[in-house]
Formats: sequence, structure tokens, C-alpha cells
Amino acid sequence: MSRLFATGVSFALCLVYLLLFPANPLGMAILIAIGALLMTAVNRRDEIGLVAITTAVVLIVAAENPDIAWQQPLLRLADTVGGVAVGIVCKWIASFLFFRATGQQAH
Repeated sequence: MSRLFATGVSFALCLVYLLLFPANPLGMAILIAIGALLMTAVNRRDEIGLVAITTAVVLIVAAENPDIAWQQPLLRLADTVGGVAVGIVCKWIASFLFFRATGQQAH
């Protein structure tokens, strides 16, 4: 779930930024710094790298297609939510199969 929080921070920063300004290297640096400060403020320093990488990816892709740049944060958030959902479903299936194969009861 921490991945969702970090992605949410990056999503919010990038969406607001891209609605107001075009993607550029200076903007990316500023957003990464703001993201790092926010993650430090909420005591989640281990997720600073994830926020920085997510922010960089969003702004690099947005710079490639500036006409729809504002859509990139929404797409990256949807990617992350979908990935987390697939991971949860796979874990449930694997647990079900494991407990069925071993004859154990799930707790």
C-alpha cells in the first residue's frame, strides 16, 4: 500500500503542475524536491526514491506529447492501481492453492 501513497503524491504534484505549466527539466527538479520534502514531512523517507522516479517518468512522457500532458499522471495512477490489484488477486489465489494443496486451514 505504500506504493499507492507514493504514487498518489507524485500524481497530485504532476497533475497540478501539468495543468498550469508545460513539462520541462526545471519543473521536474522542483517537483522532485517538493515530493522529497513532503515524504520527509510525513516520515516516509524510504519512499522518496519512488516519488522521484514516478515524477520523472510522468514528466518525461508528458514532454514527449505536450498536447495531452495532463493525462499522464492519471494514466500512471491507473497503472499503479491496476498493478496493485493484480498483485493482491495473485496473492489470494496462491494462498488458496497453497492451503488447499497442504490441507491447512487459512487463519
